[in-house]
Amino acid sequence: MTKKPKRRIAAKRPKAPQQLSPAVARALAAGRVRLTVSDEEHEHLAQMLVKAWSDSDYKSRLLTFSAGAEKISKKDRDRTKKALKEVEISLGNAVVLTPQQFASYKMASNTEVVFVLPEPTGSGHTLADAKEAMVLHSMGV
Repeated sequence: MTKKPKRRIAAKRPKAPQQLSPAVARALAAGRVRLTVSDEEHEHLAQMLVKAWSDSDYKSRLLTFSAGAEKISKKDRDRTKKALKEVEISLGNAVVLTPQQFASYKMASNTEVVFVLPEPTGSGHTLADAKEAMVLHSMGV
């Protein structure tokens, strides 16, 4: 009986993870935020990114409050919750921020799930670009 030779599979070397921005590192150190680990295979989150990147009206509904707002109102939370439901994400206490908003955001309660909407990566607004952004920006999404 002869043994079959083992197959070698060539794999791409993974990209190095992006460093945390100084603002994110300070927020973590101060205990102002908690991390939510992103699953690169999570299709709904990827769909959310693609939709936010390609549809400015959806992005406006998705972001929990504008840059000038001091506090998040119930109306803001409800708008974000409805926008998330459009891509089949159901969270009662989600907050979606831009990276700039996240730098100064203070959580209102420890039950909040904070998402940071990263800037688009790649040349288009595809699911592959969204999954790449989820991997590169672990503090996002």
